[in-house]
Amino acid sequence: MSVERLKLLLAEPSGRNGTSLNHALAGTDFDIETAFNGGQALVALGNGTFDCALIDSHLPAFDEIGALREIRGRGVGMPIVVVVDSNDTQRSRNLIEAGASDCLLRHEVTPERLSLSLWNAVRSHRAFRQIAASEQRLTQQLLYDQLTRLPNRTLFFDRLEQALATARRTQSQVAMLLLDLNDFNTINQTFGYRIGDRLLEIAASRLTGVLRDSDSVARIGDDEFAALLPTGASEAGAVKAAGKLLENMNRVFAIDEHRFTVASAIGIALFPLHAGTADELVRCAETALRAAKRNGVGYSVYTADDGTDHGKQLSLAHELRQAITGNQFLLHYQPKIDMQTGQVSGVEALVRWRHPTQGLLFPDTFIPVAEQIGVIEGLTRWVLNAALEQFARWQNQGRDLSVSVNLSALSLHNHEIGDTVEKLLETWQVPASRLVLEITESAIISHLARASETLGRLHALGVRVAIDDFGTGYTSLAYLRKLPVNELKIDKSFVMNMLRINDDAVIVRTIIELAHNLGLQVVAEGVEDAATWQALRELGCNIAQGYHMSRPIDAQALDTWLSESEWGLSPARSLSAAGIERQRALGKAKVYRL
Repeated sequence: MSVERLKLLLAEPSGRNGTSLNHALAGTDFDIETAFNGGQALVALGNGTFDCALIDSHLPAFDEIGALREIRGRGVGMPIVVVVDSNDTQRSRNLIEAGASDCLLRHEVTPERLSLSLWNAVRSHRAFRQIAASEQRLTQQLLYDQLTRLPNRTLFFDRLEQALATARRTQSQVAMLLLDLNDFNTINQTFGYRIGDRLLEIAASRLTGVLRDSDSVARIGDDEFAALLPTGASEAGAVKAAGKLLENMNRVFAIDEHRFTVASAIGIALFPLHAGTADELVRCAETALRAAKRNGVGYSVYTADDGTDHGKQLSLAHELRQAITGNQFLLHYQPKIDMQTGQVSGVEALVRWRHPTQGLLFPDTFIPVAEQIGVIEGLTRWVLNAALEQFARWQNQGRDLSVSVNLSALSLHNHEIGDTVEKLLETWQVPASRLVLEITESAIISHLARASETLGRLHALGVRVAIDDFGTGYTSLAYLRKLPVNELKIDKSFVMNMLRINDDAVIVRTIIELAHNLGLQVVAEGVEDAATWQALRELGCNIAQGYHMSRPIDAQALDTWLSESEWGLSPARSLSAAGIERQRALGKAKVYRL
C-alpha cells in the first residue's frame, strides 16, 4: 500500500543549510516547493495547488499575520503552520486568529514534530471540509422539497416573513395563494406512488412556469403548494395569477400510458387587507381555500364571511380554560423501541382533550389555541405532572421506562420551566435522567439565546433533551454542537417515504451519521412497516416509533401491551424490589405518593 505524499509549500530564508526546515523535512512524505521571500510566498499561497504550507517567521519581507489575513480573505483554506522563535503566547494567539493552523517553537522543531504537525493540520482541514460539505448538503435538503426541488414549508415561511417586513416598511401589499390538488390521494392509491410523484413534479414545473421570477412557489404539504406574490401585489393581480395557475394546472397530465385531468382549488389572502401577521395570512388563505372547495369554484378570495372558523376558535378558547380546571385531559403513550434489543425502552406522552361535545381532540386542534390565549403553561404543567405520576406507578410496579414530554415554543422560552420540572421530579421521586423533554428545532432557532439558557438549566437537572421533528427546520450543526442535546428525532415525513423516495433516504442516512458523529442518539418517527424498521436498523438508528410497533394508547392499554406485545418489557428490563428502591433513591422527593 503506497503512502500518500503531500505537496508542501515551504517558505524560509535561503542559505540556512543544516539548520533549515527543508533539512529537517528530508526523508519525510512531502513534495516540497520552496519560497525564499515574502513576495514569492504570497504568490505561491494564492495559487491553491498545495496541500499545506510551512512558514518560517524569519522569512524576509513577510508580515505573516498580515499575509495570513490576506490569504484567508481570498478564500484560500489550506492548512498553514508557522515556526516562531519564542514562547510568545500572545503572538501565537494572533497568528492562530489570523488563520494559522498551528504554531511551532523553533527549538521544538524535529523531523518527527514537523511531520506530525503538518499531517495533523491536513487531517483537521480535510475533516472540517467534509463536515462543512455535509452541513451544506443537509441544509439544502432541509430547505427544499426533495421531490419537486421547490422551497419547502420552512423556507417559504421565512420568505413570507421577509416579504411582510418589507411591505410594512413600504406600506404595500403581499398576496398569498394556497393551491390544493383535488383527489390526489386517489391517484396515489389507484396508480401508485411513482405516478403520483411524477404528477407532483409536473405540477411544480407548471406553477413556476406561470408566475414571475420575483414570485415564490413552494410545496408545503403532500399535495399543497403556496405561491407568494411579494411587495406591490393587489387583489386583482392575485386573482389574475390564480386564473393562470388554474388554466395551466387543468391541462391534461400525461404520465406513461396514463392521462389525468386533476382539478385544483386556490385560496387567496392579502396582507394587510386580510391579516397582519404571517400566521394569520396563512390561516386566511386556508379558509379561502376551504371556501373554494366547498363552493365548487376554482379560486376564492378571503372574506370575513369565510371566517366562521374564527368564531369556533373563540368558543374553543373559552372551553379550553374550563378544560384545564375541569380535568378534561388525558395522556396517551406511544412506545419507543430500542432497535438493538427490539424491546420498548420508553414512551412518549401525548395529550388528548376529552371534549364534552366534540369527543377526543388531538393536540393540533387545541395547542395553538392554548398558546394564543396564554394557558399553555398551565396545560404544560398538567401534562408533566400526569406523565411523571404515571412514571411513578410504573416504577412502583418495577417497569424500567423513560418518559418523553413535548414542550411548546412558549414553554421553552419561559424562564420558570426549569423550576417547574425540578419540583415535579421531586414530588414524584423520578430520576431526572428518565425524563426526556422534546422541543421542535423551529422553537429553538426562533429564540436561540433564551432556548440555550433554558436547555442549560434542564441539562443541569440531569433531564435529557431531544430535538423533535428534525429535518423540517434549519438547525445548524454549529448550533447542535453548542446545545446540551441528547437526541434527534427524525421527522416522520422523511421516514415514511424513505423506501420510495431516494432523497428522503439520503436525508435519513445523513442525519443518522451526523448525529452519531456528534454523540447524539437518533429516534425515527413514523415507522409504519417491517421494511422501514429493517432499513433504519441497518443504518444504525437507535430508537423507533410508529404504528408498526404501536399507535399511541392510554395507560391501561399500554399496561396490557407491555405484558403481551413482542416489543414489550422482557424480565431483564423489569426492576427487582431492590432496583425499585435504587430508582426511587435517585429522585429528590421527600414525599412519594400514588
